[in-house]
Amino acid sequence: MRKIWIIGLFLLCCSLTGLGDNYRNYILAGPDMRQIDKRGKHSLLVCAANLEYYLVNNLGTGFGPDNKKEHDTQRIKTRKALALIDADLYGLCEIEQGTAALKEICTDLNAAHKNRRYTYVDNKTSSAAGSYTMSAFVYDSLKVRPIGECKKINTEVQNRKYMQCFQERASGETFIFSMNHFKSMSGGGDSESRRVAEARAVNSAYDEYKIYCDDEDLLIMGDLNCYYGDAPVSILLNSGARTDLHRYFHADSSYSYCYQGHYDYLDHAICNVTLLPQITGMQAFHCNSRESYRCEYQYGDTTLFRYSDHDPILVGLRLNSALTNDIEVVNYGDCLQVHYADGGYVRIYDRSGNLLHQEAITWEDYSVALPANYHGCYIVHVFYNGTNRILKYIRP
Repeated sequence: MRKIWIIGLFLLCCSLTGLGDNYRNYILAGPDMRQIDKRGKHSLLVCAANLEYYLVNNLGTGFGPDNKKEHDTQRIKTRKALALIDADLYGLCEIEQGTAALKEICTDLNAAHKNRRYTYVDNKTSSAAGSYTMSAFVYDSLKVRPIGECKKINTEVQNRKYMQCFQERASGETFIFSMNHFKSMSGGGDSESRRVAEARAVNSAYDEYKIYCDDEDLLIMGDLNCYYGDAPVSILLNSGARTDLHRYFHADSSYSYCYQGHYDYLDHAICNVTLLPQITGMQAFHCNSRESYRCEYQYGDTTLFRYSDHDPILVGLRLNSALTNDIEVVNYGDCLQVHYADGGYVRIYDRSGNLLHQEAITWEDYSVALPANYHGCYIVHVFYNGTNRILKYIRP
């Protein structure tokens, strides 16, 4: 309930300040680079997006567009949204089985960005298999390239969990991108246990695939159809030292989906300990969840808004970079000690993002004495030489 209250208060404040009325203009300005580049300038932008039954063929199945006119509207809205995001690498889910949808999406992205060369990873899945909710990868071949075979994970729901190792051409560095779409909550049967099985399968596949790729850096994204704290997410987070990027960068204020007035995130971004220092930031791009209407392609609306029922998730990467510049923040009970940030400053925020305390850092091993009334969870930012070091501090 606390999270719902915080987000509700945020939306109310947005309305009172004018952002509520003008948030579409805010979205049309593109992704918020203050969020993507909180810890340095990214060199790769990764986007995970649920496209909500993006069909090219098999129209009129009861899922997705019923006819070509509806598909054309869906196509325009999706093209505008993905083109505005302008990512180097997309992980997509809820697209048509086979390659027709991927070819169409790449055609549209290349038309929108003449300096890009988007293509897709052929995951060797045939349209004859019958599923229209496949997951897949689309990427700019001028920026990245896939390394080795794409790994399919067909535990429980088929064709919706893949891993692919990608190499950044400029740096030569690689990482493993795990794109997922877990069993729906409303899918009937014991869907929770099935999502648990899917999470365990992702962990097992990674243990094998990292040896094949000779790289441990892991980014897990996608619509997991469960919330933070649910068993499947806990299984993914607790397999080694992994980080939920929603909470790491935004505490309890992040969301990507709205169900009956409940704002939360089903669309996750999780990384392991070796990739975390190479992540510059993340953002849920709210072009869908705040829209009031439900249908994505029957209203004649050809704006990018509500192209899907889920917000896309954006993650900035700067591979093989010491983004923290060796800044250290150590908790010593009643104070925090900051190392290697002389000339910077420290700021402390509460869980709602309110600034509670700030001061300049005036020597190398600087101690920040915390007021006696600081109890609970706080977010500490240390800024030095273009780098923002962020950590969560909990004081009993």
